[in-house]
Parts: sequence; C-alpha cells; structure tokens
Amino acid sequence: MTPRFLYPLLLIALLQACAAPSRGPAPRISQITSKPAAVSSTARAPAAPVVNPQVKFTIDADKVIEGYRELARLIPEGKGNGSEIRRLADLELESSIDKRLSDDPTVVSIGDQHARAAIERYRRYLEIHPNAEGNDLVMYQLARAYAMDQRPEESLEVMDRLAQRYPASEYIDEVQFRRGELLFVDGDFAAAEAAYGFIVDKHKRSQYFEKALYKHGWARFKQSRYEPALDSFIQLLDRRNRRQQIKEIELSPRLSRANQELLNDVIRVVSLSFSYLEKKQPISSYFNRVGGRSYEPLLYLKLGELYQSKQRVTDAADMYIAFGEHHPLSPFAPELHGKAIDTVGKAGFSNLLLDEKEAFIRKYGADSAFWAQQDEKAHQRLQPIITRHMADVATHYHAVARASKKVPDYQRAADAYQRLLSAFPGYPDAPQMNFLLAETLYDARRYPLAIAQFEKTAYQYPPHKNSAEAGYAAILAYNELFKKSPKPQQTEINDRLMQSSLRFSERFPTDKRMPVVLMKTVEQFYDLKQYDRAQQNALKLVDSEVVDPKTRQSAWVIVAHSQFKMGSYADAEAAYRSVLEGVSPKSKQRREMREQLALSIYRQGELARRQGQHNAAAEHFQRVGKSVPESDKRIIADYDAATEYITLKDWPTAITLLEAFRKAYPKAKKWQQGVGEKLALAYTSNGNHSKSASELMKLAAAAPKTEQRDMMWQAAQLYQQAGNDKQAVAVYQTYIKRYPNPLSRSIELRHKIAEYYRKRKDGKNLRYWLQDIVKADSKGG
Repeated sequence: MTPRFLYPLLLIALLQACAAPSRGPAPRISQITSKPAAVSSTARAPAAPVVNPQVKFTIDADKVIEGYRELARLIPEGKGNGSEIRRLADLELESSIDKRLSDDPTVVSIGDQHARAAIERYRRYLEIHPNAEGNDLVMYQLARAYAMDQRPEESLEVMDRLAQRYPASEYIDEVQFRRGELLFVDGDFAAAEAAYGFIVDKHKRSQYFEKALYKHGWARFKQSRYEPALDSFIQLLDRRNRRQQIKEIELSPRLSRANQELLNDVIRVVSLSFSYLEKKQPISSYFNRVGGRSYEPLLYLKLGELYQSKQRVTDAADMYIAFGEHHPLSPFAPELHGKAIDTVGKAGFSNLLLDEKEAFIRKYGADSAFWAQQDEKAHQRLQPIITRHMADVATHYHAVARASKKVPDYQRAADAYQRLLSAFPGYPDAPQMNFLLAETLYDARRYPLAIAQFEKTAYQYPPHKNSAEAGYAAILAYNELFKKSPKPQQTEINDRLMQSSLRFSERFPTDKRMPVVLMKTVEQFYDLKQYDRAQQNALKLVDSEVVDPKTRQSAWVIVAHSQFKMGSYADAEAAYRSVLEGVSPKSKQRREMREQLALSIYRQGELARRQGQHNAAAEHFQRVGKSVPESDKRIIADYDAATEYITLKDWPTAITLLEAFRKAYPKAKKWQQGVGEKLALAYTSNGNHSKSASELMKLAAAAPKTEQRDMMWQAAQLYQQAGNDKQAVAVYQTYIKRYPNPLSRSIELRHKIAEYYRKRKDGKNLRYWLQDIVKADSKGG
C-alpha cells in the first residue's frame, strides 16, 4: 500500500462503525418528491466516542465519499462482501438529495452525478451479490435513486422485482404504494388497484394505509367498477367517522383544510359512483347490502346536489325524498324533503310547489306523528324548514285572495296564518305573519278578530318594522266596526277605539300619524265631557316634536277649554295665553280666545270671593280690564272689583272704582242704581255725607214710590249731618209736599225748616213756615 492511500484508508477505518450498512429505518422514497431538511452524515449515524469533550470534530461528507471511492478502487471487484460499495452508494444517494436542494446550479449538477453514480453502484452490487442479505434495502435504495434521477420506469421495474422477491420486506408498504402511484399515473388502474390493495389487505397499520385506501377506490372507479370503489371509499369514510370528522349531514367544522379537502373529494367521488350505478335507489340498495351508516343523510344530500348540478332536477328531488322514505323518522328527513321542494321550485315547476309544501306540512308539522317522536334538538333544526313552507303556503293563499277579492279566499289565508302562529308562536317572523293574518281578517270583514290580531302584532311582540303600521290598522278597523255596528253597540266600540288610539300614541310617539290619531281622541274626550283626559292627552300633543303648528294650536285650545271646564281657571288662563300666541291678530278665533281669557280671569275672582279671599278676588276682577280691555266681561268685573273693596271696607278704593265705573259706562243704566247704592254706602262710611245724600236723591228719583220716602228722609239727614242745611231744607220741603202724612213727621219737618230760617234771620220765610205749621195742625184735626 503506497503512502498516498494511507489517509483514505485511515479515514474509512475511523468511520467504519457508523458507515456500515444497517437494517434500521432507512430514508424513504417519499423523500424524493419533498424537500427534507439537509442532514449531515454525522446526523445519520451514531456519534463516535468522545475522547476529549473540549475537542470538536467536523467530518466533510464529500471527503468521506472520496475516501470510500478510493477504498472501492483498492478492493478488486467481486472480492470482499461489497459493503464498501453499498455504503458508498448510500452516501452518494444522500449527498445527491442534499445537493439537489441547493440554489447553486453547480452543486445541483454534482448531486445529479452522485445520483447516477449511486445507481450504477447499486446495480453492480446486485449483479455481484444477487443473494446477499439485505438486498431488499439495496433494491429499495436503487428505486429511490432511479426516482431521484427522474427515471420512473426503471424505478417501477426495481420495485416490481422487490415486491415479488421480498413480499415481507419492512419497506413493502411504501414500495407497493409507490408502485400504485406510478401505475395509476401510467393508466394501468388494475395493476394500481392490486398494488394499493396489497396495503389495504395486509398493512392496515401502515402510515400509507388511508392514502392507499383512497387511491384503491379511485383505481376501481377508473375501471368503472363503481360498487367496489364504493366499498373502498365507504371504508375510508367509516374510519374518519370514528374520529368524529364526519357528522350525520355535514363535515366537522374543526377539520383542517387538508382533511376537509380530502373528505370533500371522497364524498364527491362517492356521489359520482352512486350516480353511475344502474339502480333506482342506489344509496339505499348499497347500504341494505353493507349495513346502514350514520352519515347516510350527507350522502343523499351530496348526490342530490350532484344531480342538480347536472340539471337532473327530477332525479335530485327523488333522491332527497327517497331518504325520508327509507328513513322516515330521521331528523334529517324533513331537511332533505325541503331540499326537494326547493329544487322543484328553482326548476320552475311552480304548479307542483303548493301540493308539495302542503304534503310536507302534513308529514312533518307540529301536529304530526313525526314531530311527536323527535327530541328538542330535532325540533330546533326542523322548525325553520316547516315555518318557511307554512309561510309560503299562507302567503300563496293570501295572494290568491288579493286577486279574487273573495271573502272565503281571505278566510283560507287567515286560517293558514293562524295554523303557523299557533304551532310556532315564537319563531322569528311571527310578527310579520301576525300582521298578515290581521290583514286577511280585515279584508274578510271580520273586524273584531282583525282588531285583536292588529293589536297583538303592534303591542305584544318586541318592536319590529310593522309595529306602528299594525297599531294604526287597528284604529282603522275600529272605525269600520263602528260604522257597521248597531247604535247600541257604538258607544262601547268608540270607547275601545279611543283606548286603542291612546295606546298607539303612547307606543309610537314619533310616528307621523300620531298627531292626527291623538287629536281626534282628544276631541272625543272633550265632546264626552271627559275634560281631564282631554287636557292630559292634548298636553302630549303640545309637547311633541312631531306635531305640526296647526295641530299644536288646536291642542292648546282643547287644553284651555278643558281646564276651564274643570274649574282650573289659572291653568286655563295660561293655556289661553298660549293659544293667543299662535293666533292671527285679525282672526275671529283671537276675539273668542281673548274673551275666554277674560272669563277665566273673572272666574278666578269669583272663586277667590267664594273662598273669602276678597283682596285676591278684587285683584282678579281688576285684571280682566287690564288683560282684555275690550272684553264684554269687563263691566261686571269692574263692578265686582268695587264690590269686593266695599266688602273689605276699603272705602277710598271702592269710591275711586265706582266713580271710574260711572264715568267709563255712562250708558250702562242697569248698573247705575247699584253703583249709586254702593257709592252712597261708601260715601257715608268714608264721611262724605253730602255726596252720599246726593246719591240717595238720585236713587230716590228712580226708585219705586214706596221706597222714595225713606231715601229722601235719609238724604236730608245726611245733608244735615254734612252741615249742608240748605240742601237738607230743600229735601224737607219736597218731602212735605209728597208725604204730608203722618202729620207728626210733616209738622216736625216744618219746624226744622222754620228753625233753619230763624238761624238765617229770614223773618219772612220764618213766619211762612210757622203759619204753615198752624194750618197743617188745624187741618189735621
């Protein structure tokens, strides 16, 4: 041995422990078509004993390969056991795999060279050692190398020999799977089926089992052997079903994307296989043979969808319905039956829809035997389907009724709506269905029932789009009922109408129809003399933001009138003032409202007077003239104000008001006597006896004769008290002429007159009245 060979031989000897062939797990052919992480030669073998932990060795794989090549050249061909050749080929194959992952074309090219070198070494080894132990691994590696060098035919040929010669090899499952893949691509589906079938039959725990089972089914399908294909696919579905990846009528939502794609593809090819079977009911026939499966509803569904996609409408509908025929108590039977109805409808067979929907309702509805045997979960799943068809039937009848305008047709629609609502009162579209029920009853002229359903729709459901519409429709129905009812019943109906109107206004305060509805109700309350309710609800209109100015003005009028009628005169005054803010200065209504304002102020005065609050009463009476000077009520208010001050014995104020009254109303004759009497009293009480006497004389002039005597007597005395003897004497003289009897009083008055003239030293008149006393006395007997 020459020195130049010394280094490779020593290196090979050092690495012999890790480089020798092993029966342990070898890299798989599958690594060829993927991109495994680069693995160094040291990672593929046990590590050498560590002599010094502080020293690290790095082994260059290319140098190791070169060392083995040198060794192979030193050992004559056919001599030895050939282990160096096998190991060199293994290293070259692994190097090829590593280098093909490089981005450097030069490195990749070297990898190609290594792959081809490995192929030649494996082939030569098998020629020299055809019966050596472990040749199954050598053939496995050779197949890998051919695949790496993109020579599938040679790879398949080697795997065929391996499978035939070593059927118990630890690599046989992968070998058979790879054989199947290559044969499948070549279109040799029978041979591919056999290769996949080897794994399916004998290697159920292989990591390639499910892949082989899947391709086994496809290989059968490609040979048009649809029922055997189904056996393979159903076996695969059974396995996934046990893992809870398949539910009765859908895939698990927790599936990974890869598993979801796989199962969708399996179910698709299963559907295709069933569609190609020449049987009337392929699914039921198949499962009658192999036994039922929990996921049959899913297969019926997918086969029906397949038929639909191919425009085989009748076949699709038949398939959906067939499930219910073979599984009448399945909770999924209604769902698939519903699919049949939808399929027929989409295909344009509208003439069949109504009968199918009604049949569906009879078969699966809430009063059916089917429904009674289902649990709550099934009920929840079924309800949306049943309610949809029940709603479709009801709206169909409603459309017919609208076209015919016949009461019986409306009644039939109403009955359909009622059945739906009775069976499923809480389903999501119940408010809309209830509204349509009420409409049909209204059109059928069954107003009491329509009212009940409109009000239920408006007020017994959570708010929905037709809430306000239903509330208003109830009011319209009440109006129709009122017109159609006998008079004895109309009072009660009107009361209910008013209650419904109030309810509408309270529940829908922003609805544009609310002001009209509430205003009419307010007017009715007022007409019925229910003034408290009238003003309460009128105030709602006053405060509402959606009320127009004209309606608000009318509401203020009702408020004011109602408060006046109830005796709330202060509130009425305020309301009338609010009314007047919105009234045109020249309108007739303004004059009326101002008069009502004056009257409400006057009534406050009257109320205060009755309560003994005379100061307040007087102030209210005076406010009438100040607030509404043109009021017809002013004259009596001014008069009553003066009267209140007389009651209070506020004589100066009373005199001022009475004198002003006389001046302000010179032509008001009917008031003059009262004013005179009150002035006479006020003057007297205030010490103005002369003025009081003058008032009494005026009163006497207009008083009945029976009253004049006393009034003149009183006036004369007042003149005398005031020191106005002249006026007193004049009154006495008139009195004597009018009332000579009784003689005693006339003699007394003549004496007073004579004394008056005595004091005045008027002898002539003194003698006259003394002589007159004598005459009167002589005549008096």
